[in-house]
Amino acid sequence: MADPVLYPPGLRHGRLHGGDREDPVFLEGDYSRWAIYSRYETGLPADMDDFITVRDDGVIYFLDDSAQTVSIVSKEGVTIEVKPDLYAFPVNFLSTVLGRYTLMIDSNVDYILVQEGETETWRRSPDLDKGPYALAVPPICGDIAAAISPRGEWILMYVEEAVTANGLLFLYRGEP
Repeated sequence: MADPVLYPPGLRHGRLHGGDREDPVFLEGDYSRWAIYSRYETGLPADMDDFITVRDDGVIYFLDDSAQTVSIVSKEGVTIEVKPDLYAFPVNFLSTVLGRYTLMIDSNVDYILVQEGETETWRRSPDLDKGPYALAVPPICGDIAAAISPRGEWILMYVEEAVTANGLLFLYRGEP
């Protein structure tokens, strides 16, 4: 049996199952860090039963579990539409579609990190990006309160504001 071929990080991603042709549908980006892009005030109490996800175009889906509604939010942080929960919600991605980047929340729920393979690529505390808000301690709303877009360009974090106890969504965009 031949030894497996080991590729440097990033080389195998964006290729069709062993082929040489790049498929733009599955191409994952090359990111070394993510910077804050926008913040969104949910106007609702932060709840560990709420659910978030982010699409490849940066559009956010926020499921308010108590009201059973889904807010669709632009990447600029503007509400596009609020719909009743129809028992269908996009999947919360904790890794990119081909598994290049994996998103994790530390056990104290005070920062997130991204790994590429076994290597930590990026670590971020929402306190660094809080802007005018005071954040609760710990700031992240539970152990599934973050999502990464399928290609890895966008990272979404759900945090709690300390004064009002309302939820905030922090959207980050990948940079090379």
